[in-house]
Amino acid sequence: GLGRPAESNWTDFALDLGGGGVASGFFASRWSKGPSTAVYSPSRAVENLFWMGRYTERVENVGRLLRAVGQRLAESDPAHLATLKVLTRLSDKARLREPSENASSLTPAAKKLPVSLGPEWVIAATGDPKVVNGVPANTARLLFCATQLRERMSLDHWRTVQRLAHVHEPTPQSLEASLAILDRIIPACTALAGYALDDMTRDDAWRFLVIGRDLERMASLSSAAMQVLGLPDEDSDTVLGALLEIGNVSMTYRARYQRHPELIPVLDLLVLDESNPHSVCFQLAALYNHLNQIWAQLAFRPVNDPASLLLALREFDLVELEGPRMSQDKPGKPLAALLTACESCVYGLSDELTQRFFIHAGEHPQTSVAA
Repeated sequence: GLGRPAESNWTDFALDLGGGGVASGFFASRWSKGPSTAVYSPSRAVENLFWMGRYTERVENVGRLLRAVGQRLAESDPAHLATLKVLTRLSDKARLREPSENASSLTPAAKKLPVSLGPEWVIAATGDPKVVNGVPANTARLLFCATQLRERMSLDHWRTVQRLAHVHEPTPQSLEASLAILDRIIPACTALAGYALDDMTRDDAWRFLVIGRDLERMASLSSAAMQVLGLPDEDSDTVLGALLEIGNVSMTYRARYQRHPELIPVLDLLVLDESNPHSVCFQLAALYNHLNQIWAQLAFRPVNDPASLLLALREFDLVELEGPRMSQDKPGKPLAALLTACESCVYGLSDELTQRFFIHAGEHPQTSVAA
């Protein structure tokens, strides 16, 4: 049915019609006197905004990881061996070396590409749509979400998404060609971040796009930081430079510390520094603020609340990591546990948002978003 507020000045409200059908409720922005009217957004559009944010950030994360691997493979320097092993583990975790499950020509035993430090899998992840989480697969998902949101995007924003979806064409046949593609992807993703933050109306639906970006970035940063905690000193020192590249904070580190990468300042920058938009704590604080806004409007309080993790990381003292990191006491274990919890929070919170706002048929009531 239809509903309207009784007074001319009304605060944010929500209609929540349950019953297992198509989601029918709405957020509404604060009404003001004058000719303006509220614009409603169905849950399908909000879901696409959420995943558009996630896929945009995922394309950038994958691009930076593949570029870090590719550049070290191109140099053929034995000193990069330990770094390549760590980056390969990160790539395996990100499913960058798995063909699509729909690739029927492959047997289950062959679906995992051979473990090697050769460039073949980097080339495939850059240009082969069959790689589960590679560049073409994620840019195609991003294009699908953007297609459903065309009316919310500026012309330049839309054209950038379109170009990004075809950036891998023609399919690269060499590591050099793959690196050239990856060098085009990173600036395009930076442009998309600018469009999202500067071109789009910051209504309640837009908030879900930013939440999607924050979740994806926090998962990537947490996973990358965990990789270095369990390494011997001699290996971790060679990996830290790559970690700064993946986190996009190399320039910040150089300007702030003016020395070669060291474990504690790198972790401080990537994990604890809330002034750095590429840190875990920054994402937790941003998520906490956005969820408080949702709580005020829809009384939605997730089980996977980032507030406790943010408080725990704020209280963590990196001095605990000083000394041999491979000792019996394993001083990096508490931080690793917190980073693991952050990564779990990402997937748990994503599932909760999906169940609450994006399920379009089922037994539980759903709510759409309007601004």
